[in-house]
Amino acid sequence: MFGSKRLYASLIKEDDLEELYEIYISNKDYLQLTEGISDGIGVYTKEQMLRDFQVAEWMGRKTLGIYMRDNMKHGCSLFF
Repeated sequence: MFGSKRLYASLIKEDDLEELYEIYISNKDYLQLTEGISDGIGVYTKEQMLRDFQVAEWMGRKTLGIYMRDNMKHGCSLFF
């Protein structure tokens, strides 16, 4: 894949999805932009993310996460 001194990109594994979901929903402005608005708050459920992840696999897409090298925690994520 690709990376830098601090970060690297790697295929997302199913075990990563819970943590990646928490990161994805933490940015409310981005969530509103990409997932729409319901009662003024961006809505994107874990079930929707799992569905999107599965559909991407069916379509032959590769889903990457960006990880920090030092502690192997997710720095951010790239989807589909």
